[in-house]
Amino acid sequence: MSYLGKPTTVPWQALMFQFGSAAATDRGRRKFCSDFERHLRDVLVVYRDARVEADERGVTLRPSPTHVSRRALGPQRKSVAAASPQ
Repeated sequence: MSYLGKPTTVPWQALMFQFGSAAATDRGRRKFCSDFERHLRDVLVVYRDARVEADERGVTLRPSPTHVSRRALGPQRKSVAAASPQ
């Protein structure tokens, strides 16, 4: 979410489509939302700086620092590139 320039709300309907839910009933939609929010809490345990909120409209993503520092990626990228066959 470090690439976001402003808060962005993703509607529940779009999330259901993205994740392959075919919930056609109100009960199915409520279950999808409930399950999604539970999994989102799990993600936030690891990505503590993520600025995310779920409400009746959907999930709002706000600009947040990256979860992996760019500095930490540098040496890995080099070692992966060196290990790749050419």
